[in-house]
Amino acid sequence: MPVHEIDAALEYALRRGLLHVDDLTTETISMSPVDRRPPEERDPSAARERRAAIQAWAKANGVKINQRGNIPPAVEEQFRRHQGPLG
Repeated sequence: MPVHEIDAALEYALRRGLLHVDDLTTETISMSPVDRRPPEERDPSAARERRAAIQAWAKANGVKINQRGNIPPAVEEQFRRHQGPLG
């Protein structure tokens, strides 16, 4: 891959917030990827806890969801609205 294409890809990633430059003071630049996923998607145990909380909320409020597979986005949105800004 030509150097100008690599430079363009890095510039794009930096502009979009996909990479973080760790240190600009040294001659060698260190970069790390930025994980923009919500915490519950980064941590499997947090994801399980959130899923269990949504399932319990849905059951208590008469909202039908499957016990397996993805929770429908509409149900997640209802859960978020019910929990409020800190939930």
